[in-house]
Parts: sequence; structure tokens; C-alpha cells
Amino acid sequence: MRSHLVILALLLVGCGSDNAVAPSSPGSGAMLSVGQADLFSNPSSVGATQTLQLSPNATYVIAVVNTSNTESGQADFTLHGQLGAAASAGAEVSGVLGLAAAQPPLGTNRRTQTTFLQRHPVVGPDLHLQLLERDRRLYERHLRRQGAAAPSTRDQVAASGTVPTATPISLTVGDINQVSIRDIRVDTDCTQGVTVSARTAYVSNKLVILEDVNSPLAGQEDAFFAKMGGEYDALTYPEVLTNFADPLALLPSYAPTGRVIALFSPVLNEQFSGVAGFVSACDFFPRSEAPIGNQQLIFYDFVADNSGDEAEWQAYIRSVAAHESKHVASYSKHITDGASDFEEIWLEEATAQMSAEIWDRNFTHAQWKGDATFARTVGCDPPLAECGSGYPQDLLQHFAFLYDYLSVFETESPTGQTFEARYGGAWSFVRWVTDQYATSESGFLQSVIGDPVNFGLSNLQAHSGHAPEEVLLDWVLATAADHYTPPFRPSDLALQLPSWDQRDIFLNIHADYLDFPLAYPLQPRTIAAGNFDVVVQGILAGGGSVFVLTTGSGASGPQLLEVRDGSGKTLTSESGFRLGIVRVD
Repeated sequence: MRSHLVILALLLVGCGSDNAVAPSSPGSGAMLSVGQADLFSNPSSVGATQTLQLSPNATYVIAVVNTSNTESGQADFTLHGQLGAAASAGAEVSGVLGLAAAQPPLGTNRRTQTTFLQRHPVVGPDLHLQLLERDRRLYERHLRRQGAAAPSTRDQVAASGTVPTATPISLTVGDINQVSIRDIRVDTDCTQGVTVSARTAYVSNKLVILEDVNSPLAGQEDAFFAKMGGEYDALTYPEVLTNFADPLALLPSYAPTGRVIALFSPVLNEQFSGVAGFVSACDFFPRSEAPIGNQQLIFYDFVADNSGDEAEWQAYIRSVAAHESKHVASYSKHITDGASDFEEIWLEEATAQMSAEIWDRNFTHAQWKGDATFARTVGCDPPLAECGSGYPQDLLQHFAFLYDYLSVFETESPTGQTFEARYGGAWSFVRWVTDQYATSESGFLQSVIGDPVNFGLSNLQAHSGHAPEEVLLDWVLATAADHYTPPFRPSDLALQLPSWDQRDIFLNIHADYLDFPLAYPLQPRTIAAGNFDVVVQGILAGGGSVFVLTTGSGASGPQLLEVRDGSGKTLTSESGFRLGIVRVD
């Protein structure tokens, strides 16, 4: 695929009597009605000057997206503007743009976000992503050891198919098991780690819970473990099985108990600070190949540091089980199907975030593509718990990562390498793709997880039927424009975020939590209609930049817009720049 950038210009015209919904793509130079969009995405538009007919008191939002298909791809661009003949920009408009018109008063008891991941904002998530990259390399090595062809059945995956090499796990509550934990800080070949003594604390039909005997609250969490184990059988396992794949697909060679194993250990707190949970590929290979592995379908969780953290930990760790079980299911599916690689990290992590998000609907009763507001999402999470007691903490973390991503939008990409990109931007992007192109949410996600040959953007294209250039373009438009000024929504459904009223969610997070100073984290650059040249440097592949251009009360005539390269020169056909417009207000 040829690397190129996509430039999106969203035309937001001031309020007036013209509120009829018109066709979404009227063409270059046409006057847009409210909700209309115009995307100049064909090659003939590259390097061409596009004309926007100015209206009084109008607002234009311009976004830039780099759709290069290489992680290292970066690009500079110049946004060039010039008033056409007989055009007038009018008086410049002042004021804050891009925020909802009405802002609720800030809560009198605004809370500082002190959840586990927020207290450890860098080391933990980065370490988790580093682990996923190492796991991909381990799987490649595993395939080389198996031979030139990837194994196609679970019988080919096992070292011999008959030798019971898995770490023995007792199903008798109270028994002590010796279980390995990989040192995810340094291990690259499944040889480095520690062995812990872990008590069998709870056994259900689908889950065995082990508790490290050195946990600070060892022996005091059995009632919670029983609740979590019952919840796993009733909600978590069925959710992952229905929407992604079977976490127990590698029975019996890699799940001799017939169950997923969850090990709770202070090793995560003490040695992998900030990691709430993880899955290791070492557990999916024969122990002759992975000495530190357990040859069990296992995920590892952190523990409460003390009784003061206990309630918060219990609320949060429940959703971690849905996240990590999706990783177990994904690894198992790729191995049993003989996939040529594990999934690219950003998509692997995005779908794990989606697993926890979908699981959370059991409590919030939010609906797929339901345009859910704060009251039906983050407002239900502790510590606010506005929906009642007993709710898990889940979406607060999702939107916290997305807030961080959108706050530094020009330095990020949904396919990028930062933790806010993979836990926030990638989740939002893949959620949007699923909402737009899936006739069945579960069927679409199963097809993505079950693809043994396509990975990353190629995977999404194979199952959505839409090219990366298109989906990245439309997702940025939707993120910038949907609910721009309530109740506005773009006429083109592809420019909406179907699952969330994202502005309402962030607006209320801002009102209730001290750690979110912006009412909407995506803050555009501001420019006035007229003559200008704005240079933006270093946009990552998949990343972008957003502008707001305003006109005054006397504006009229054509505003000429041209996207040039970083030095201000006319683009060549190889650059692939595109332009799009949507009227919002």
C-alpha cells in the first residue's frame, strides 16, 4: 500500500435558519447545509486547491491524518489558506471553540483519580506492552522450532501430545501449588522468573483462583474470590467466548484442569509496579521449550497492598479478568489455527479493552451503538457509583487513557507505541470500526480474532471491507465533530461515534475529577479565515492534527484551502493528501 496523508477539513457554519438535513457530499465549493460532509479522497484532488464558500459567523474544523502503513512513517505538512477574489473574512470571532455550549458546574467534591493504573501511569502499561512485543517474537521462534509450516491443530502444538508436562494445579481448596511467574521486565526466552507458593483459594467450573501465600491479605479474600469465581462462570467466560474466542481452546494439553487459572501475587506489585494483570506466551508452549512457563491457560493479577486499598482493588480487578481472558483466548486461537503470527500489539490491546468494555454492560446495561452518556458509563464506576453499589470500575480507566491520548493528539497515533495510544486511542478506533461496519458485533470481533493471516490494519480492512485510509479519516472526523454542539450530529453516520456521547462523558469526568482539566481533551489549533500558512511537523502514521477556522459576521465569498508539504511546496501525486469538509453547527 502506498503511504500517504489524509487532510480533513470540517466546515462548521454558524447557527441560522438553515437546519434541513441535506445530502452529505455536495461537492467542492458548494455551500454546506448543517450536517453535510464533503471528502476529497480521490487521487485527482492531490495538490489541488479546494474552495469553501464562507458564511457569516462560521466555524471550520480542519484535521490532518497520516495514513502511512509503516510505524516509522512521519510527515510534515503546511495548511495554506487564501481568500478568493471578492471574498471577506469579516470580523474575527473570539471565544473558546470545540467545547459543549453548556458546561455543568464543577462538583463541590471533585475527586482525585487515584486508581491503580493512574498511581503508576508509565511503568506498568509500558511494561505490559513490552511483554506483548516479546510474546510475538517468542511465537515466531516457536513456529521456527515447529518447522517451516505453522502447526494447524492443537495436537501438533503439544510437545508430544501425551507427556503431562504442565505445572500441576490442585483443585482442592487449601492445597499449596508451586507456580512460576515470568520476569516480564527482562525475560526474552522463557528462562527467567520466580516460583511462588500459591494456595488454591476457589474452584469453579471455568476458573481456578490461586492466591500467593505471601500476599499482604493472604487468606482474607476468600469471600471475594468466591464472588469473582461465580461471576467468571456466569458473565466473564461467556462474554469472551461469545465475542472473541474460547479461552479454553487448548484443552487438554494446556488446561489439564479444564479451567482457566488466575494467580494473584504481590510479585506484580513489587516487581512489575503498575501492571494490573498479564498473560505470558511462555505458558502456551511446551515446558521443554519454555522452562519458566506453566503450560497452563493462566493469567496473573496484582493484589491489594493493604486493607485500605481492598475495596478499590476488588472493584477494579473484576474487569481485568475480562481483559486478560481475552488475551488468553486470542493466544489460544492463533496457536490452534496455526496463525503465522500473534496479532499486532495495538489491535491485540484494543480488543482486550473492548472485552472489558462489553463485559461492563452486564452492570451498566448500556447498549451497543446506544450513544451512551456519562450517566450510563463512567458515572456508574466507583468511586462515584451513581448507579448504585456493587459496580466494577472499568470505563473510567478506558476514558482516562483516551483522555490522555486526545490531549496530545498531534504526537499520537491509534496504531502507535505509547500506552495511551494502545489502551485509549486504539480502543476508540477499533470500537468505532466495529460500530460502523459490523452487522453483528460478536461475529465481527470473532472474525478479527480468528484471522490467521491478516494483522493490524490489514485485518480490519479484511473484515470491515474498508481501506485504512478511509477508516482513519472518518474516525478522526467523528472524534472531532460528533456532538460538537449538542444536539448536533453529522448527517453521515460514518462521522458519528455510535456507542458513546463522548463529549458528555468527558464533560462530566472533567466536572467530577480533578485530574481532567479539559472539558474535551481534543483541543484544536485556532486560525481565522483569510491568508495563512500553518506548518505542522512530525505527524505519526495514523496520527493527526485538528484546526478550528472561524469567520466573522461579514464573511462572504470563497476561502481557498490547499495542503502543501512541510516546506510549503505543491504536493506531488505520491503524497496522497486528501481534504474533507463537514458542516456541524
